[in-house]
Amino acid sequence: VDAKPIITLGDDMVLLLPVEAWRFSPSTPRLSAEGMLQGATLQHGKGRVAVFGEAGMFSAQISSNGGRMGMNHPDATDNAQFALNVVHWLTGLY
Repeated sequence: VDAKPIITLGDDMVLLLPVEAWRFSPSTPRLSAEGMLQGATLQHGKGRVAVFGEAGMFSAQISSNGGRMGMNHPDATDNAQFALNVVHWLTGLY
């Protein structure tokens, strides 16, 4: 079964590897994330599967300091439509 990438990270993307979640510093280990997948889809038998490496873009959150994340973030203007498109594809509407 071959998955089809729908989000592939570019050469400017970096993977941060903190020892403790959400605790970053200049010494936090980093790797290039170029070519890594954030999302992929596949069809299997009569079904469809969509897999994503992080769910934040499918949520609407406010952090403890009031910062907006996910669909609430000002730069995430397409996230709600993207989530709807994924659901439509999964249900066979597309």
